[in-house]
Amino acid sequence: MEPRLDAEFYQSHFLVAERRVRSVPVKRFRSLWRNSNRIYIGIAGFTAKTEGRNYTPYIRPTDVGPHGEIDWSRIAWCYAEWLQDYQNKGCAQPGDLLVEVKGNTRRVAVVDDRVPKNCIVSGSFWRLSLTKDVNPQFVLAFLLSDTGQLLKRRWVSNSVVSWIDPHSFRSFLIPVPDRRVQDYIGAKVELAERYRAVSSRMWQRATDLLADALGVPLSPDTFELKSTRTVSAPGYEVASIRPVIVRVEPGRLSGFLGAQFFTPRRAKATLVIERSGLRVKRLTGLADRFVKRIQTDELHRLGLTYIGLAQIDSTTGFISDTSDGQPTGSSAGFSSRDILFSKLRPYLNKVTICPDHLKQAAGSTELVTYRVKTGVDPFYLFFGCRSRIDLNGRV
Repeated sequence: MEPRLDAEFYQSHFLVAERRVRSVPVKRFRSLWRNSNRIYIGIAGFTAKTEGRNYTPYIRPTDVGPHGEIDWSRIAWCYAEWLQDYQNKGCAQPGDLLVEVKGNTRRVAVVDDRVPKNCIVSGSFWRLSLTKDVNPQFVLAFLLSDTGQLLKRRWVSNSVVSWIDPHSFRSFLIPVPDRRVQDYIGAKVELAERYRAVSSRMWQRATDLLADALGVPLSPDTFELKSTRTVSAPGYEVASIRPVIVRVEPGRLSGFLGAQFFTPRRAKATLVIERSGLRVKRLTGLADRFVKRIQTDELHRLGLTYIGLAQIDSTTGFISDTSDGQPTGSSAGFSSRDILFSKLRPYLNKVTICPDHLKQAAGSTELVTYRVKTGVDPFYLFFGCRSRIDLNGRV
């Protein structure tokens, strides 16, 4: 155990995690890499290029997803002249492991062969080229696991600035089982990455089909169908946490008096549906509101996964990093294929579906649960509830 003076470092859940890791063969992180570096540039990267300057790609923690996937289409830029100092040792290469050590310290990624040429890595990452006797995908899986994330948080506990100091990082314990075990787990990680690529393409295809049906483009960066309260226009109504449009009597207006809920863009959203000619239903006609409360002691006794709002990825709608939840008091209970909506800040589009592998789970009481009725596809309802309309398009 590394010596530390702060009591938080020795909390019971941290000690349990360390004992769990030490139950298998382990090595210090510093013995697992051939070379490494951090680049202290001091910028967050430029999203646009200025005329007259030369730039090179720049990868940041914000370009890495919760499962280690890198979105190469979003990476930023930094000045090309910095390559004079960092090209030999600071550019990302296929197979490199990137570990976030400054900021929220959650992100980890393995650089794949799509990396742009001369891509500099942000100083918030520690870039590592691992030795041949360790599988980088296996190390990625460990660092993203509940235990790995817990131990990373241990090293930033009670720190003024959230970062892992170089000594602590080099001393970080990594389990190193037989290489066959590493390769088996690493292959699963690679398979998951391929599935995510397929999922992304299928989601885009579904979005295109819905856009064709509505007669307008759909975009992840524009207004979605749901609102925080009730909005209505002649013939249609958009309801709170009810992204499905419902036909009402002509001329009827909602009794809600908040002016922001009667803005032109929200009225325009209802007209998109009206002019599409599609049959519409109220959400309560497709699913039933489901309310169940689970006390914390029962949650621990049953070993249920806890899902907080932070574990719902606003970009994909899927659940990740379930170990972060810290339930207090009662929690909401739900089952696989239940649709979950966040009551808090709905503009963040925190809508998800409880995955099949979680037969029973618990989560924040800020999550509203709907259970689909017989004959309703839960994944279609999940997709429809997350869809957004581009109001700049054709109406």
